[in-house]
Amino acid sequence: MYYRSGLVVLVVLALSLSAAGISYGRAATGQAEQSGTDRTLRDTAVAQHLAHGDLTADLTKAMHVPPAEIREDLEALGAVVNEKDGSILVPIPEGEAVFGSPEGEGYDDERPQFRASLPEYYMGAYEVTNAQWKRFADETGYGVPWSNGRIPLDCEDYPVADLNWGDAAAYCEWAGLRLPSELEWEKAARGTDGRDYPWGDVWDPTLCRNGVGGYDGSAPVGSYPDGRSPYGLFDMAGNVWEWCADWYDAGAYGYYARGDLSPYPLICPAKITRVLRARGPVRASQRRVSSVARRGVEQLQ
Repeated sequence: MYYRSGLVVLVVLALSLSAAGISYGRAATGQAEQSGTDRTLRDTAVAQHLAHGDLTADLTKAMHVPPAEIREDLEALGAVVNEKDGSILVPIPEGEAVFGSPEGEGYDDERPQFRASLPEYYMGAYEVTNAQWKRFADETGYGVPWSNGRIPLDCEDYPVADLNWGDAAAYCEWAGLRLPSELEWEKAARGTDGRDYPWGDVWDPTLCRNGVGGYDGSAPVGSYPDGRSPYGLFDMAGNVWEWCADWYDAGAYGYYARGDLSPYPLICPAKITRVLRARGPVRASQRRVSSVARRGVEQLQ
């Protein structure tokens, strides 16, 4: 986990857009519905959002416009921009993927390894940034996480941090998006073949923000283009932790491996340990930077 002065946990949020129907989830929790998503239905839904101005295929309208060569890659993948907050959203195809770690590898809460199929959805290409949070705060009056009420100098394109789960959910509600389930997050990070990192199975500290080389903080979004996931997403290892919709349970993967991907049952509604997934941390073991790593942080409901 990356800590500022050893005290403050930094987390950011990932965004997800449901592909089913013509409306998308708003601050949804738990796992995605497991019914299949017809591609024609999805294309019709996205076309209607494009027509109504919710989404645009013009990636130059993003809050943070990628370089031309990256923009071409994202356009080829079918990426769109959510005009409300300027996020670039990339489609993650319907289908089966490998989740978790095999026996004898990783941490206990990453096992067992299993296969499961998810419907198609969209995932943010980048973490939500300080500039995007400022737009949200300016429009709604919601609080900001910066000590003096202003974005730190030249940090507009850094991931917004110091957020709790409720903050992340509020942003998604405003943006017309939702937090992804942790299975959605993991598939978007690893692809379908069960790799440990977005780029493959071999650890390479040059492909993500991490503690190697004396780095002591996060990096601007999009700083590691060679470390993108199979779906073209940035920083799906390293940089900062990200919130998911789910509440955390160390045994959840055993539950999912039995074929039931419904939300894990909530036992104590007053205190919820929510899931963080590893687009972070900066200071941690390389295993904790992997796209398989899970973490729970207690949040008051």
